[in-house]
Order: sequence, then C-alpha cells, then structure tokens
Amino acid sequence: QDCQGEIPETNIENTSQPISGAANIVIDYSSEKATLSKYLFGTLGSPKVSAQGYSLVNEIGFKLVQINTKTADLDAAIYSAISAGAEPMIWFENPKRMPLDLDSYLAGIESTLRQADAYGVRLVRYGNEPDNAAYWGGTQQEFFELYHSVADRIKSVNPNFIIEAP
Repeated sequence: QDCQGEIPETNIENTSQPISGAANIVIDYSSEKATLSKYLFGTLGSPKVSAQGYSLVNEIGFKLVQINTKTADLDAAIYSAISAGAEPMIWFENPKRMPLDLDSYLAGIESTLRQADAYGVRLVRYGNEPDNAAYWGGTQQEFFELYHSVADRIKSVNPNFIIEAP
C-alpha cells in the first residue's frame, strides 16, 4: 500500500448535517505520520506562473498540475510544470451551452492542443461538472454530443492523448 505508518485520529464527528461557517486547517509538518503516493495529489489549477509557485509544486512533490487553457501564458505554464518535475494536464472548461459555431470552437481547441503537444503533454481534461447548472445549462444529450465532438478532435491531434472526464 502507498499509505504506511500511523495516521492520527481526527476530532471530526460523523454527521449528516451540513457543516456551515469557516474552518481553519493547520498542517503540522514537524513530524511524518505517513507516506502517501505522490500521484494521489496534484494541484487543481495551475499555480501562478512564477518561480515561487512552481518551486512549491516541486517541494511539495506534486506530480500532476492541471493547467486551465485560459492561463495567460500557456507555454510558460506548461514549461514551468515540466521543469518542476510535474506532468501538466491541459484543462478545457466547457461552455455553458452548445457553441453556436461548433467548427470554430473545435478549431480553437485543436490549436491549443497542437501547442501543448509540442511539449509532450499527454493528459487532457475537458469539462467540469456538467450535472451542475452553474457549469452547463444545456441538456444532458447536448453535453454528450459536445463531449464526443471534442474527444474526436482531441484524438485527431494526437491519438495518444489521454482524455480525463469531468
């Protein structure tokens, strides 16, 4: 197993009631309680494209950095993630509804993927919580059709891309 050693018990009560308010979480790094696989954890969004942000990725030991394609300098974000020893995963947010001009939308995705492919990126994520109206306002069938079109375009750029689903 990846988890070895003792993990301290928590003081969190098991309750079906929602938790409200804020919580402060303190992590004590002064002693090691367990060893976890570094592949269990990654960042859910690229850190700021700065030497400090990516040096923290390296120091913490993250092996996966999810980079939103809306990042201002995608090249710098990909390069920095690789330089920090992490594997970049390119993330395309889905639109709220089916694009009016699907061909142009897919061409934009293809262009970004060609840029990422030049760095050897292997992981691509498309979409986020399509079952949540805050992220997708179309029908389930429309999302499936859009996802299928995007997946086909991703594989047309590089059939070895690994597509991660939302």
